[in-house]
Amino acid sequence: MSLKTFKVEHSDLFDYAHWAKEFFGNNKCVVSAVEHSSSDHVHFIGYTDMNDADFAATLEELKEAHPKKKKHPTCRPVKKSDKEVTEMGFQYVMKTSAKPEYSQGFSAEDLQELKEKSDDHVHELKHGAKEHCHKRKYSGTPEDVHIAIHSDSFDYNRETGRALRPQFGMDTINIMMHHPDATPAWIAYLKRKTMLK
Repeated sequence: MSLKTFKVEHSDLFDYAHWAKEFFGNNKCVVSAVEHSSSDHVHFIGYTDMNDADFAATLEELKEAHPKKKKHPTCRPVKKSDKEVTEMGFQYVMKTSAKPEYSQGFSAEDLQELKEKSDDHVHELKHGAKEHCHKRKYSGTPEDVHIAIHSDSFDYNRETGRALRPQFGMDTINIMMHHPDATPAWIAYLKRKTMLK
């Protein structure tokens, strides 16, 4: 048995429960819909008894059966993750913006707990380094302060086992911009650095 995940473009014409059962049988799984500005999508995660070849073949069947694929034959409505999947994935698919479409092996309370853990995790990712750096005092030129905050933020994420967000560079700039000890020289430096007006 292995833990697998993938996402599908949202369609009201698609039977998510059917496909969850196809992939995960009677095993623990969650299917959640996420409204997103670029495209609404549905996350599937769960334990499957399928081997990799059978899973890939069933994924192909799902792609061909997707209503969008029938309208637009060249589209790719299914995206499979090649990253290692862990139990944290259940929290991820239950993030604040997600709406459960189908679940198996989870009570309503379990799903709510996953959502709360996800919210806490997202808050920690977004604000943990900021809170850490805002407790520290920095001195020197704005460039020196920027380098020090960048380094402290990086070290904090590494020491706490947090993956760096893709927007880590902007996170560092925001930490510096909103630091309690931020000076006009810091702000001017950051505006020049980011070409803010």
